[in-house]
Amino acid sequence: MDRNSWLRRGILLLVAAPLVAVVASVLSSVVPDRLILDSLVGSVQRQEIINIPQVGVSGRGVDVFSDCIALTMGLGDTDGGLATTWLRSPTLGSCDGAIESIRIYEAGQGLSGGYEYFRYWHGYTVVSRPLVATIGVTGARIVLFWAFIAAIAGFARRLWRFHGPVAPIALLGPFLLTSDTVELARSLPHGVPALVAVGGAWAVHRAAAGRCPDDVPPPDRGSDDLRVATVAFAAGATYVFVDVLTTPPGAWALLIAVAMLASARRFDGARLASRGAIAGAAWIVGWVWTWVSKWAIAAAVLGYDRVRDSIGDAVDDRLGGEREYIDLAPFNAIRLNVETWFDHPLTPLVLAAIAVATGLTWRSAAHRSVWRSRLVIGLPALLPLVWFEVLRNHSMVHVLFVYRSLGVSVGIIAVALLVGPRSLRADQADECVEPETRPSDGDLAGLR
Repeated sequence: MDRNSWLRRGILLLVAAPLVAVVASVLSSVVPDRLILDSLVGSVQRQEIINIPQVGVSGRGVDVFSDCIALTMGLGDTDGGLATTWLRSPTLGSCDGAIESIRIYEAGQGLSGGYEYFRYWHGYTVVSRPLVATIGVTGARIVLFWAFIAAIAGFARRLWRFHGPVAPIALLGPFLLTSDTVELARSLPHGVPALVAVGGAWAVHRAAAGRCPDDVPPPDRGSDDLRVATVAFAAGATYVFVDVLTTPPGAWALLIAVAMLASARRFDGARLASRGAIAGAAWIVGWVWTWVSKWAIAAAVLGYDRVRDSIGDAVDDRLGGEREYIDLAPFNAIRLNVETWFDHPLTPLVLAAIAVATGLTWRSAAHRSVWRSRLVIGLPALLPLVWFEVLRNHSMVHVLFVYRSLGVSVGIIAVALLVGPRSLRADQADECVEPETRPSDGDLAGLR
């Protein structure tokens, strides 16, 4: 694969990412606000939306603040109409203002309050607005919950087929068991990014490992790397499109580790590390480029000063903004998130299970012989820790959900220790034989 192929693909992706994001955002804005508001009126009456802090079954607080912002995203627009609604991202705000505005609307007095929140794409509205308009808030949460379960099940099945039964348990178990995953669907701006993160890791595994456990890798490594980079870029772009800075380091680290795990049957050492570097670089480029493109478009349409004032202040605050209740000293963000993660009742049990399993499996000399590749696959687990330090303010102010990335990190370490580079399960390869490779009726007759 020559350099021109990479250049052409890169230009295509850089153009396509913001274009697709704009089209999807416009389409979500087409859903009539009246249908959404009528649905939200019923939700407020049934107390599906309440301005009271809620604690879920995991013992974690549910982010009702962000959920109210998300449920009313695109509403209360009085400046420019549909042509720029998707760009300005008006919302009725947190639950205090949102519930009051919905009650005022119910009384026939129109909408009041709200503000613009255009520093994110808010791509979750592609899912939330049509679902809330048609089946209501609870219906949307139910659909999202089962979609997440289906994504986890599908990805786990693929890991099982390619790497054995330990792989899905080791990689996904710590995240599922030591965070508030059972509550994710209760807050749409958290549930949708989690679904996309799993889908992105699933897609990059297929790009790196092929369709079936017995797929023969292409002889052109450049073509192979380009395919992985393309999928990783799309995964990063899609994630930032639907996310509001919930757990990007976890999604990023997961994708890198999965890309290397899928490639470990062919590469080791530096070549395996380069596969991870390619996937990781493509993901973060897609993430940054797509996010910044929203700001650039907003600056061109709404005015540079308007965008600079809003986004500049937010960036400065997230990188080092002071708060009375947080201490931005070095490593305090890591400490706070680790403490929050350890507060989960299952965290000690999960760590103990990993330690016991590691002790048993590493007694095998064959298991220890590929320790270099295991080390490479486990390195992405450090990414969330670096992220916490770079974005100390955000990582401490929003520790309620930022800590989730630690479960992903532990899963990466567990899969590197317990599975890592190993032979794929060829006994299920028959499921994937392409039609043209299946024996013909004549061949079968000759065997009888």
